[in-house]
Amino acid sequence: MPRSVTTSIPSRRVLLSDFGKETDTSVLSDSSNADATNTPTTRVRKGNVLVKQTSTGRFVEANDANADTSTQASITSSSHADGNGVIKIVGSRGTISVTTTTGTGTEANHATDLNADQEFAASYVASSAGGELTIKALRAGPEEWFYIHADTIATAGFSEGVDNGVKGTDPEVVVTLRDIDQVDEDGTAVHAEVEVRRKGHFDESNLINLTDEARAVLVRRGSIFG
Repeated sequence: MPRSVTTSIPSRRVLLSDFGKETDTSVLSDSSNADATNTPTTRVRKGNVLVKQTSTGRFVEANDANADTSTQASITSSSHADGNGVIKIVGSRGTISVTTTTGTGTEANHATDLNADQEFAASYVASSAGGELTIKALRAGPEEWFYIHADTIATAGFSEGVDNGVKGTDPEVVVTLRDIDQVDEDGTAVHAEVEVRRKGHFDESNLINLTDEARAVLVRRGSIFG
């Protein structure tokens, strides 16, 4: 009777130093995770970049369509009314004040004026839909925040002040520190607990499933790459 053969590619160096060791913890790796360049693919080598999937509480590969993603801070007006005047934003990119002048000051007019302002356009984008005006940060992540200042015209329809401010978010991104099997002894796919690091000095060439967004999140958390 023929025997199955397992060919495990040797583990690669993932960490270049002990930097970030204090962030070590463990997470539950989803049974769907695999190592496409290993045999069998269910033997997943360390260095796999995982992202939390909030709906299940488990961690999937960073390139999984079901993984949580970074979001941009965004505010939408409520009951916008026509009228021109000042729209003032205070946030992580400083204070920006734009005086609208286009047309009768509809939400579309306001979006046009805001996007035409060089300082505003460097950090935000405005859009209109359904009679309302939306202002969104260009960059994602929790370091990006803003609120609408009380000097803004009331007809713009925004909830003003610090208490109504918004900020972006980042998903939980981790890098695995050991090899794991995603199947049990019967060959059935299973979730597996694995040790991970949330911030570290990583050998980027040896990370698996690293996406641009996952890398950006790791950098924002203080990680460095070599």
